[in-house]
Amino acid sequence: MSRISRFRLIFWWYGGKLFKLIRYRLESGETRSLVLEAGERGVTAKNVKARVKELLADWLPPRGYELWDVEFVRSGAGRHLNVYVDKDSGMSADDCELVSNYLGDRLDEENLIEGGYYLIVSSPGMDRPLLTDGHFARYKGAPVDVSLYKGVDGRKRYSGILGERTADTLFIFAGDDRREVGLPREYVSKVRLQVIF
Repeated sequence: MSRISRFRLIFWWYGGKLFKLIRYRLESGETRSLVLEAGERGVTAKNVKARVKELLADWLPPRGYELWDVEFVRSGAGRHLNVYVDKDSGMSADDCELVSNYLGDRLDEENLIEGGYYLIVSSPGMDRPLLTDGHFARYKGAPVDVSLYKGVDGRKRYSGILGERTADTLFIFAGDDRREVGLPREYVSKVRLQVIF
């Protein structure tokens, strides 16, 4: 019986499906190939997030809810679909259950996600990330924590009062003297509301 001396793995998309080609060479010098269907193209994090946003776009606002963010991530051995929803009066456990039941039923009907996953609906929290132009406009003047990919003036973290956000720059008023600091938007990793008690 010949053993495998070398192999190559190649992935490609065709007809909306992912295939993989395993090409291997035996010690005898003989080359063999095996083609396997690896999965459907539609089940990507980007596609799942986009479809969840579509499913909730018309359903949430009439009930007083706002979609804050959607994440579809692998965590440990499982996959988590995290849906963050907000409401002016604050999200209760009943609110989260209502949204979860609606969304879970729609996802099951469409069979959008193959295999097991955890659907988690929650509030974005008091230290919520600011993600959209609307978020930044709403919280202008609020205390925030900013993390950067690349340092500005030797620092990768800033805390201060949120100012303007232009196409290129995020302005905050930092330090005890509340001096204005302009942070290039391409350097900004995350902006979160500060939790102050």
